[in-house]
Amino acid sequence: MDNRETSPDVVFEYTGPGCFVPKDITSVRFKEGLQKIRDGAFYNCTSVESITIPSTLVEIGNSAFYGCRNLREATFNHRLQKIGGLAFYNCKRLKSIKSPSILVEIGNSAFNGCHNLREVLLNDGLQKIGIEAFYNCISLRRITIPSTVTEIDTSAFSHCGFLKEVTLNDRLQKIGDRVFYNCTSLKSITIPSTLVEIGIDAFRGCRNLKEVTLNDGLKKIGASAFYSCTSFKSVTIPSTVTEIGNEAFAYCTRLREVELNGDPHYFKCEAFRNCPALEKLLFPIISCRLKDIIQTSHWEELEDKLNEVRGFVQWESDDLFVSILTSFHNWNEAKKDLGRITRLVSYYELKEATSTFELALWKFNLDRVDEFNTTNRAAYRIDVPGPVKDTMLQYLNHI
Repeated sequence: MDNRETSPDVVFEYTGPGCFVPKDITSVRFKEGLQKIRDGAFYNCTSVESITIPSTLVEIGNSAFYGCRNLREATFNHRLQKIGGLAFYNCKRLKSIKSPSILVEIGNSAFNGCHNLREVLLNDGLQKIGIEAFYNCISLRRITIPSTVTEIDTSAFSHCGFLKEVTLNDRLQKIGDRVFYNCTSLKSITIPSTLVEIGIDAFRGCRNLKEVTLNDGLKKIGASAFYSCTSFKSVTIPSTVTEIGNEAFAYCTRLREVELNGDPHYFKCEAFRNCPALEKLLFPIISCRLKDIIQTSHWEELEDKLNEVRGFVQWESDDLFVSILTSFHNWNEAKKDLGRITRLVSYYELKEATSTFELALWKFNLDRVDEFNTTNRAAYRIDVPGPVKDTMLQYLNHI
């Protein structure tokens, strides 16, 4: 391969896979009919300032414009389907991109290190945002994830320090590990109900993140997912969550209140390690069920039994809670107490439910009594069979 150089004023024509590209070119045109720019084609061509992708192009190869640090503008055609890994890596002056609707994949580290990239428009049709795709794009202000994306891969937007606004679509299923790691300007995020998993360190270090809405459907919050989100004041964990990873909310120094709507056995106390402002873990669903029982004649009997088991669990102002100050070193015992209280609540709900059921059956038969059917009303009393009561108890235990 020769070392030919071109005049800065000459427009270089790229013809395809075997074409040699001099490093000093400033302007580029592409051969008519070109479908792919090969891997590394314009690697470190530091003088290129703008490119217009031809209408026939389908794929930009890996590292195609890697290190083109003076590239300011890239215009993509409507047929482009794939932007390869490292394709625009470290193109520090690139300011905006608009993906065509047919684009399916943005490869790993495709725009990693594009420090001046402020505007990114991703259209429906995109399916994959690769590992570190927009890593360290420190000028990026906002991003909307298209409805065709179901998973955001590892570190896709890590260290985007000025990213303030993120809109997640209602089909997204997974936020991968470290996706928004150290996005220090992000203030709020709403997790869609389709999301099943938040990965490890997903929002770690987002120190201005004040509000996170977690919806039913979420099952797993990864280890250190919200580590050191120091602006957090409260969080509500949906009933569908079955796992909270170690140190998931550790060092959230302003976190005061946590509502746990699911089974208290799915996490360890280290999930909230070093949260000095946190005073209580609240259990609103169990509290509501207790309030309902208070309305019945069973309360005094239940209160006595609650007093026998609630060593680390407290009932105050219609709220059932665990005090952080007294229970973190005894979390396993606190969980046992909560389990016993939940079983007591289920028992009294069963008593109430079966009584209501029996009365409903009795009323049904009474409604059939007329002048031609004069059987004594007492004969229509129906007891709920034991197996039916057992089934109802099993149901109530899973509410």
